[in-house]
Amino acid sequence: MKNFLCLIVIFCLLSISIFAQNQQKESVKNPLDCALYLIKTENKFDKRSEEIISVSNFYWKSGQREKAFEVANLLADDDEKIKVFASFAKEFKKENKSIESEKLYLNAFSILKKNDEFGSVYKNETFVDVIKNLVESGHSKEILGVVNEKSSNDDNAFILLAVADGFLKIEQKDKALELIPQILRYANNSKWKDLELFAKAKAGTIYLKSGNEEEAESLYQEVLKSSSSLKEIGNIFVDDLWREVFDGYKSLRKFDKAIETLLAYQQINTLNSKGIYTKSNL
Repeated sequence: MKNFLCLIVIFCLLSISIFAQNQQKESVKNPLDCALYLIKTENKFDKRSEEIISVSNFYWKSGQREKAFEVANLLADDDEKIKVFASFAKEFKKENKSIESEKLYLNAFSILKKNDEFGSVYKNETFVDVIKNLVESGHSKEILGVVNEKSSNDDNAFILLAVADGFLKIEQKDKALELIPQILRYANNSKWKDLELFAKAKAGTIYLKSGNEEEAESLYQEVLKSSSSLKEIGNIFVDDLWREVFDGYKSLRKFDKAIETLLAYQQINTLNSKGIYTKSNL
């Protein structure tokens, strides 16, 4: 009889323990579901992208991918949604889920195209990442289709640069090199001298990565010679321009030219003259 009573007690304790564990699991899920409910019931004008992105990311990290997408789709079709889609696409790519990754990159590109957001390509790493990955998966024609005379010369130059980078990632150097004449044509017609030179510096890097060192050095030298025409602008964008040339000369082992680049940068951009030195590592 005692043994029987002991078994009943053990069974009851086990049942209570299992029930408690289940309740604990449910309590973990509930806050997210609660947050999703609140977001859905908010007036559309009151929805805050920070909250939506946070909830979407929490669902993603907890393995609830469908819920993560459901929440992300509540975002307006703008930069924030593009960034979320691109980050999820990158995660899928790491997991070797190429179909899912490609689909998300295409969704991000469709938003870019709809909003005509390509004017930000030269300064937005997410946009560049979307373009490069779509080139890798065979969608270069769709991307090149947005390059036309109606777009600004700057937009066209930097879209083509992103496409060329994508070709280099899949070892299609000839296709990357074929784009350089167009890139330089658009760059030469830019209204902004700094954007023109940045595009030329990046085109030089395309040459360099393709094994065309003389052509690369020629473009870097053109940028250096034109440096005096740049206005002083103390921001990260100008740092990127000079770092592109500096890193190129380092790769070419032209250390005298690399130092010349540092000196030119210091003279032209005195408002932010420490920016490139911190990463020079000569």
